[in-house]
Amino acid sequence: MVEQLTYQGTIKIENYNNLFAKYAVSDKDLAIYRNMIEAGEEEEAIDQFVDKYMNSVSELYTATTQESLKKAESGEMKQEEKGKLIRNVVLSTGAASLLLKNNFGKFIKKSYAPTIFKEQGITSIKTKIKTKNAILDATLSEFDTLTTGAMNETQQFVLTNVRQMQRNMIIGNQRLTGVKNLDREVWLFKKRLKQSMPDYYKALEKGAVLKSRTMANGKVVRYKLENYVDMSTRTTLLNVERVATEVRAGINGDNIVEYYLRDNRTLKTGIEREICKTILASSYLGKSVLALDEITGAKLGIMTIDAAKGQGAMGPYCRHSIRSVSRNYLIKVSKLLKAA
Repeated sequence: MVEQLTYQGTIKIENYNNLFAKYAVSDKDLAIYRNMIEAGEEEEAIDQFVDKYMNSVSELYTATTQESLKKAESGEMKQEEKGKLIRNVVLSTGAASLLLKNNFGKFIKKSYAPTIFKEQGITSIKTKIKTKNAILDATLSEFDTLTTGAMNETQQFVLTNVRQMQRNMIIGNQRLTGVKNLDREVWLFKKRLKQSMPDYYKALEKGAVLKSRTMANGKVVRYKLENYVDMSTRTTLLNVERVATEVRAGINGDNIVEYYLRDNRTLKTGIEREICKTILASSYLGKSVLALDEITGAKLGIMTIDAAKGQGAMGPYCRHSIRSVSRNYLIKVSKLLKAA
């Protein structure tokens, strides 16, 4: 077997729970974040939490996947070593996924949600505890679904490519048997690999392991896991207020909510989505509002929450949220509805 295409190392099964443990969110920081949010420094608190306890986990996980890809690309492995490499990928995915969910759950329960519930008038009264728990459960479930999906996709991408690379190494070794100018043939072989497996090398060099979308020409655009986790964390956090506002409106019998900019972070694309611009540009009694039901929307000539969401409002990367309007505003709306 040609030495240049043979993996020379020995792989050990890693304890990834211990490796990721240093990024478990601390009670001390959770208290600091809560104080910051209560003091009106919500965006700074979220930024610090995401950078320290979410993106760091994602970046470490990406580094471990890159290391696995690098090992698989270095040469043909014995079956035992390949099996241990694949097991490490699975173990690291499980450890990172669990930690991301735990960190998010603790932050939302202990730091973020209390202020949102206070703003919405959802306090610790016994009849409202169920409401708070329902909102938290829905939010955590959504984040869990987003994270699990992303991690599973990443794991599948890595495992599929590791196996494909190892098949290529076996074929390469067979073709190189007896070749005289071995160094040049190995160089040409690896050059052809880069051309035939562009996603593999993009992940190996840039950490782009997640599929973003498939273009019209069939080309798949990939991006970094940490960018996805950043998006899913911020989007899901905003959904706490969004859901709480809808719940409160339903309890109070309100039929109108205000649409507004909650998160002032800079847009990654630099371009605001059209649906958000449309809603904010419209004005009803001096506010940009959405209706909770179709009858109200039709009578007042405004969009419903469901219709807005259907066109992308409050979706991934959206910085906008909804909040309750004043009783005086609702009284004015009620009079106009009766006259309509």
